Amino acid sequence: MGLTPPFCIHVAKSYNANKRTDQTRTTKCAPRTRLPNSNMNIWLTNIRGLRTNKGQLEARIRNTPSDSKPDIILIDESKLDSSVPDDSHFISLNGYSCMRRDRTDDSGCLIYHRNGLPIVRETHLEPKKHELMVFTILTKSGTLLLSLVYCPPKKAIGPIDWYDKHLDSLISKTKANICVLAGDFNCHHREWLASRSPTDAEGKAAFNLCCAHDLTQIVDKPTHKLGNRLDLIITDAPNIFSPITIDHDIASSDHYLIVQTMLKASPLSENPPPRRVWLYKKS
Repeated sequence: MGLTPPFCIHVAKSYNANKRTDQTRTTKCAPRTRLPNSNMNIWLTNIRGLRTNKGQLEARIRNTPSDSKPDIILIDESKLDSSVPDDSHFISLNGYSCMRRDRTDDSGCLIYHRNGLPIVRETHLEPKKHELMVFTILTKSGTLLLSLVYCPPKKAIGPIDWYDKHLDSLISKTKANICVLAGDFNCHHREWLASRSPTDAEGKAAFNLCCAHDLTQIVDKPTHKLGNRLDLIITDAPNIFSPITIDHDIASSDHYLIVQTMLKASPLSENPPPRRVWLYKKS
């Protein structure tokens, strides 16, 4: 599935997050504005506890130039529960809203998105059994299907097999023409991922997933202090991504921060650009 030509004019006219009638979707978009950068900046990390490491994450954002600040931050192992509200100082980030999926087993997923991003969480497409979240984002290159996943160690085959069985359906139901799966896959494959650890069943399953669905894994550097690539970005449109940057100094986690840019994937603004309409009958 390749990229199709931009179709931002008719989507910009028809999309209105405040007038959705599909109650199975959860939307947490603020009124949308055009983002300052022409691309979409994505950060990904396993933070190993947001409450203890959020301060360093904030500092990293603060020290990032305005045109490179993240539009989306994908976080695994947030380690939150229902006792921590979204507006808590442990979670809230200035300029960002969050959506989360807490777990009782001390893991959890969370996404920060810049206020104004036209993002929708497709909760009705998410499995109850596995720790993953599904989103759609309207961009100038089309509809982006984005899924954040956390695969527990030695139990990663479950979520990977779920993607293998349901990815085509997800793409069809969301009418997406760009697909991105991202998160801590906790898998090893010496040939495919240049893992230091031996190839395991989870690594073989992730590799087979990519082969079966014509996907490309684009993280080309270790993302963990032991030298393995555990945090992956898997997509059917690798040509629209810039080279990966790895930040080794984010928080106290043993995982690194992945900084990635999707080229030519700027989110749509709320209003389409003005156009001139000729009133021939009045001429």
